[in-house]
Amino acid sequence: MPLISVVVPIYNVERYLADCLESLAQQTHGELEVILVDDGSTDSSADVARTFADRDPRFRLVQQPNGGLGNARNTGADLATGDYLAFVDSDDVVVRNAYELMGGSLEKTGSDFASGNYHRLTVTGTWQSAMVAGAFRANRLRTHVSKHEALLNDRTAWNKLFRRSFWTRHQFRWPEGVLYEDIPVTLPAHVLARSVDVLRQPVYLWRARVGDSSSITQRRTEARAIRDRTRAVDGVSRFLADHGEHALKSRYDRSVAEQDLGYFLSQLDVADDEFRSLFLEVVNDYFDRADDDVFDHLPAIRRLEWHLVRRRLLPELLEVLRFEKSGEINWTPMVRKGRRFWGDYPFRGDPELAIPDSVYRLDREEIPLRASVEDVFWQGDQLTLTGYAHIAFLDLSRPGSARIRLTLEESGHPENVVSMKVRTVRRPDVTESAPDGVTCYDWCGFEATAPVSELAPRGRYRDGHWRLRVEVRSHGILRRRWLARTEPGRAKRPALKTVGGVRVVPTSEVGDFAVEVSAGPATVTDVVVDGPVLELHGTLHGRSLDPGACRLRAARRDGTATLHYPAAAAGPPSPDG
Repeated sequence: MPLISVVVPIYNVERYLADCLESLAQQTHGELEVILVDDGSTDSSADVARTFADRDPRFRLVQQPNGGLGNARNTGADLATGDYLAFVDSDDVVVRNAYELMGGSLEKTGSDFASGNYHRLTVTGTWQSAMVAGAFRANRLRTHVSKHEALLNDRTAWNKLFRRSFWTRHQFRWPEGVLYEDIPVTLPAHVLARSVDVLRQPVYLWRARVGDSSSITQRRTEARAIRDRTRAVDGVSRFLADHGEHALKSRYDRSVAEQDLGYFLSQLDVADDEFRSLFLEVVNDYFDRADDDVFDHLPAIRRLEWHLVRRRLLPELLEVLRFEKSGEINWTPMVRKGRRFWGDYPFRGDPELAIPDSVYRLDREEIPLRASVEDVFWQGDQLTLTGYAHIAFLDLSRPGSARIRLTLEESGHPENVVSMKVRTVRRPDVTESAPDGVTCYDWCGFEATAPVSELAPRGRYRDGHWRLRVEVRSHGILRRRWLARTEPGRAKRPALKTVGGVRVVPTSEVGDFAVEVSAGPATVTDVVVDGPVLELHGTLHGRSLDPGACRLRAARRDGTATLHYPAAAAGPPSPDG
């Protein structure tokens, strides 16, 4: 098995360090070299690290005066001897099979590094990090950022496993003495790699510490933070230009406007005058080298703010931020001309400022379809859904103001579409709770039904995944999308339906709301834990099945391990066989 070197910089994390190191000690890939770099901690972190080094020969503790995260990472990388190299932040947790998964993929594909999905770790559980959801939606082996541009958002150091030969060949070094160390290394690595393995399975849990949100907001008004962030993104943008990656540079500059520098823009109203002047200086210098359409993809309110930044109109910019943050934007009506809409935001039509109308134009995403399933239940063999659906800002004060259509569509079989029978229901409560506070949505409710038999194409059930699409046509405007939102209660965990041994289960656990049809040969009906023994009880379906020849196969979702167990008949055949 190849040796993996894992570098763990440590600085004053006594509260979290043991969890982090235990997650490394328990890795299913055992050939590890864990290099613990104590960067001058003043708490008991070094003692915690020493405990692991004393009990496990794979762990090695190195202590040095405080030099910062980048310096500690470089110290560890210089000491690494493994075939592969990984970095871990000492307050986070590594998923138990992370290095088995990433290392196994690299051994098969020959890619220069693997990058795995990651979740946020909070006191209440874990959840998908929204920033990288698009990058890790599916496994992509031997890919590249030029083929999968969503990888421009994959900027962290710790969800990756690098070939050490790739690392040393390109002489990567983490920046020292600055904030935002990851960006100047990870994004150039994506460009320089011959290929990368992208794995949708979470490999890392990124901890959200209690109180982090307030400290992050405070940092977004610090001069050092805006300087270091701008320097980091500017280095990447120039790197992309120098390597002829013009399409990637354009996409990257747009993401910088939306995320990296957009975060600082949103805090200008609470910053001091010195920070505001510095912000206008450094960000305008950055966007002087960007395409003219760098802000076009943003919502109208953000385009307006950046337009004012580029013209250095600070008082007007602060007024727009006040307008947005006060919530006034939510009850400001839009302006419609034909099929186009504009936000009636500050300074629109002001003859002295002469801000172009295009800045205020609302895109489709800014006039969204809002929809939710609030209840799911069975009436005999009828699947019944209740909820609401409406297009933002369009009046539904009268019956018939909107046409609502719901369809169940089988994934992988676009020809199989079930149109549900929809009855419109009056819902004044939706109007009362709507965020804009000025539009009437009274006739946006629905009750939709469909017989379970329609989920059996040509009269036969098969394993399938039926997603729910909602469509609303109102005032000449059409919006449609997959429905994802479900309310707490039965809509989150509705009852299943069994038809001749076939399980029909409405669910939202896979992302979008869907109906899962399972027509497999067996159904698990009970789970019993007896000491170290796990017993599964169930039913076999189909008269051609021989109970004596059946075995149970248990497999990991990622396919890295499969186990087989004997199964025994425990009763007479069921009515369906």
